[in-house]
Amino acid sequence: MALSPKWYQFLVGVFASLGSLLFGYDLGVIAQVIASQSFKARFNPSDNEEAAVVSVFTGGAFFGAALAGPMGDKVGRRWTIMMGALVFCLGGALQTGAQALSYLYSGRAIAGLGVGTLCMIVPLYQAELAHPSIRGRVTALQQFMLGIGALAAAWISYGTYVGFAPTNDGQWRTSLGIQIIPAVFLAALILLFPESPRWLIDHGKPDLGLQTLAKLHAHGDTNDAWVQAEFHQIQDAVLFDHEHEAKSYVELFKDKSCFRRLFLACALQASVQMTGVSAIQYYSVTIYGLMGIKGDDTLKYQAISSIIALVGQALCILFIDRFGRRWPLIFGNLGNCVTFIIATIMLALYPPGTSDNKAAAWGFIVVTWIYNFSFSATCGPLSWIIPAEIFDTKTRSKGVSIATMVSFGFNTMIGQVTGPAMKTVGYRYYILFVICNFTNAIFFWAFLPETARRPLEEMNRLFTDAPIFVPTMDRSDWVGNDLERRVEEFLGTVKGDLANVTGPPSLLAPSSVVEVGHCWAQRPSVFAAPALEPCPSKRALLVLRWFLIALRSQLYIGVDHHHSSSPSSHSSSASTSIRKPLNAFLGELFLATWTDPQNPTTASTSLVAEQVSHHPPITAMHVVDAAHGVRADGYARVEMTFNGNVNIRQVGHATLRVDKYDEDYLVPLPDVKVRGFLSGCMYPEIAGTYQIVGSGGFVTEVKFWGEGMIRGKRNSFEARVYRKEAFLSASSSSGRKPREAVYEVAGCWSEGWTVKDGKTGEVLEVYDVDAPENAPVPMEMECPVEAQDPWESRRAWDGVLGGLRAGDMRAVVAEKTKIETAQRQMRASEAARGVAWEPLFFRSRHGDEHDVFHRLAEGTGWQLHHDKTKGVWKVDDARVKKAQRPFRGDLTPFGY
Repeated sequence: MALSPKWYQFLVGVFASLGSLLFGYDLGVIAQVIASQSFKARFNPSDNEEAAVVSVFTGGAFFGAALAGPMGDKVGRRWTIMMGALVFCLGGALQTGAQALSYLYSGRAIAGLGVGTLCMIVPLYQAELAHPSIRGRVTALQQFMLGIGALAAAWISYGTYVGFAPTNDGQWRTSLGIQIIPAVFLAALILLFPESPRWLIDHGKPDLGLQTLAKLHAHGDTNDAWVQAEFHQIQDAVLFDHEHEAKSYVELFKDKSCFRRLFLACALQASVQMTGVSAIQYYSVTIYGLMGIKGDDTLKYQAISSIIALVGQALCILFIDRFGRRWPLIFGNLGNCVTFIIATIMLALYPPGTSDNKAAAWGFIVVTWIYNFSFSATCGPLSWIIPAEIFDTKTRSKGVSIATMVSFGFNTMIGQVTGPAMKTVGYRYYILFVICNFTNAIFFWAFLPETARRPLEEMNRLFTDAPIFVPTMDRSDWVGNDLERRVEEFLGTVKGDLANVTGPPSLLAPSSVVEVGHCWAQRPSVFAAPALEPCPSKRALLVLRWFLIALRSQLYIGVDHHHSSSPSSHSSSASTSIRKPLNAFLGELFLATWTDPQNPTTASTSLVAEQVSHHPPITAMHVVDAAHGVRADGYARVEMTFNGNVNIRQVGHATLRVDKYDEDYLVPLPDVKVRGFLSGCMYPEIAGTYQIVGSGGFVTEVKFWGEGMIRGKRNSFEARVYRKEAFLSASSSSGRKPREAVYEVAGCWSEGWTVKDGKTGEVLEVYDVDAPENAPVPMEMECPVEAQDPWESRRAWDGVLGGLRAGDMRAVVAEKTKIETAQRQMRASEAARGVAWEPLFFRSRHGDEHDVFHRLAEGTGWQLHHDKTKGVWKVDDARVKKAQRPFRGDLTPFGY
C-alpha cells in the first residue's frame, strides 16, 4: 500500500536529518573524548588545547554554513547535502586516525565544515518539501536527530569508557570512528530523494518542479488541487523574487523586510547558544567531576540526560504544529531561566570540588535534566524551524546560512570561554545564562510573529507589512489564506471540466460518479416496500427509510476489495474516510441489476445511469422494479466551492413512482460539506432541512446536523412525517411546524435510527444500518468487464481501477491521464465540426413539462432550477429496451 503524502514527506525529512545526527553525535562524544584517560595519556593536552579541540569543530562549522548558502543556491539542496556528508567523512577519518593534536585539530575543523554545511541546508530542504500543516514537525527532526546523535554518543562513549583499558586508544578512537557510518549512508543515498520543488522552479525547471510537488503531495497527480495551487503560488513568488532579487549578501541588510527576518533569525540562533546549552553539553562531564561525581557515573548520567532530551524533542515533533512557534519559544526560555537560577544557587551554596554533599550533587543532576527537557522541547528545535521558514525562495539559502554562522560563532565562543570561566568566576558564570534566558523571552514576545501553518510563499506579506512590535498586531489580520484561496479558485476554474481535480489518487475510490445511483437500487426489498404497504402514512415512512439508508452508500464511498463488484462496502461507517469517486466523462454509462437472494421472484432492481453533460457535469439515473411497479428517476448537477472544506451543492432532484397506488414522491438531493480535504482524511456532513413530498397526502421533513454543533454527533438527523394539509397550513400561516407528527424518526443516518409514534411516543422500530438483514445485495452485471461496451464505466476505467486496487498510484495517474486527454480532444473535435453530443438513454425536457414536480412542490418553496441543468432529464424507456452493444458503434471514449 502506498504511503500517504505526509508520511512520505516525513520519512524524506528523517533521512535528510542524518546530517543533524552527525552534529549531535559529535557534540556528545567530544566531552567523553577529552575526559578519557587514554586521550590524556597520549596527548597530555592543556586546558587551552582541550578548549581548542572542542571549539575548532564549531569554527569549521561556521565556515561550512557560510559556504552552504551559495552552494545550495547554485547546485541544489541534495548535492549540497551530499558534499557536506563527504567532507564530514574526511574529517571523521582524520580524527579517528589522529597521531598528534594537529591531526585532531585538522580533522575536527574539516568535520565541522561538513556539519556546518549540513546544519544549514538540511532544515531548509525539509521546510521546502513539507506541507505547511506538518512543516514544524518535519523541520523539528533536525533537533530530534541531533538528540538521537547525542544519545548514541553518550551510550557509545559509556561503552568504550568501561569496555577499553585506560591505556587503550580504542577508548576514544572507536567512538570517533563510528560517526563516519551515517555520513556514508547520507552521501550515498541522498540523490535518490526528490530535489526541492522550489529550487527547481526557481532554476527554470517548472515541469520538473510540478512533478516533484505532485510526487510529494498527491502520488504524482499533477492535476491535484493542492499541487496546482501551490505550484502557481511558488511560480508567482519566484517571479516576484527575481524582480526583487537579493543578488548579494549585502542586499539582505538593505531591504527592510529581508533585514527584519535576518535579524530575527540571527537573534534566535544567538539566543539559543546563550541559553547555556553549549556550556552544559561541552563541560557537563567536567562539572559532574567537580561536584564529586567521578568516573563512569558521569557518562551514565549524561546518557540519561540525553534520553530525557530526546523525549522533549519527540514531544516537540508531536505538538509544535498545534501550539505554534511563538509561545513555546517564550515559555521555553522562561523555563530555562528558572533552571539556571536553581543551578546557580546550588553552585554558590555548594561549590564544586569543596563540598561532598550528595544531595546537592543529585540536585544539580536533576536540574540539568530538567533544563535539558525544557530546551529540547522548545528552544532547540525552534532554532532550526523558524529560520528555515521565514525567508523567501531567493533569500532563504543566504539568510539561513548567515543565521547558522551566527549559531556556530556563538557556539565556538561558548566552547572557548566556558572552561576558563568556570575556573575563574565559578557559579557567577551561570548568572549570564539566567539573564540571557529572561531577556530572550522578552525579546521574542515583543518581536517574533507567529509563523506556524503558513505557506512559505506567504511569509513576505507577514514580514513586510505586519507591525514590528508584535503584541500590538491583530493576528486575525495576518492569517495566511492565499494558498487556500488559490485552491478554491482552481476548483472553481476547473468545475465541470474533465481535467478538474479529483484529489490525490490515494483518496480516489475505484468507482465513478456515474455509479452513485447504485445506492438507490442495492436493497431491492427496501425499494419495493412502498408497493407492498396499503397504509399511505406508512408508505411515506418506507420512502423515508429508502432515502436515509441510501445516504451512507452515496456519501461514504469506500471499497471492499474482497467484493469488488460493489462500489461501496456496507461496512463503511461514520468513522471511515470518504473516498472521492472518479469524475465521469461525457457519455459514460453504468448498467446493473440487484436481486434479493431471500425472495428472488419479488424483489429485483435495475439501474441505468449516464453522464448526460460534461460542462456543467450532470448525471442522470433511473432505477426500476418492474414487477412491483416502482421506479425512481433523478438527475444532479454538482456545484463545488472551497473554503477549507469542500462544499457540494446538488442541483436537481429525484422522483419515486409507485404505480399500484398512483403515487409520486418528490425526493431531495441534499447538499454536502466534505471536511478534511487538505489533510487527506475526508468525511461528509449534511446540514439543513429538506422535505420529501408525497401525493398520498403526507410530507416528511428531515433536519440534518453534524459534528461540532450543539447537538454534537456526526451525521445526525431528526425527521417527522406530517399530514400534508396540516404541514402546508402551518408553514404558510406562521412559519411554525405542526405540533403533532404521525411519526418521529431520529438517529444517525450512517449508523441507525429509531421510529416512534408521533402521538404516543411508542417505539415502533429500531433500524440498524449494519444489521445483516439490511446489507446491500450483490450487484449483477450482464457481462464481465472485458466484454462490456467501451462506454460502460467499469471497462472504460479498468486500468485506473486496477491501479487503485493494487495501490499502484503511478499506473492510476497514467491510465487516468489517457482517458482525460482523449476526452478533451473529442470535445475540441466536436466544437470544430459544430457537432452536439447526443445522450444515449436520457432526454432533456423543458421544466414546464415536469407536471409531477410542479404539483408536489406547490406551497413548499422548492424551485426547479431547470436552467442550470439543461432542462429536466428523463429516461427514454424505448431506447433502453432497444439498446444493443456496441452502443455507439465503433466510437469509443478514447476518440473518434
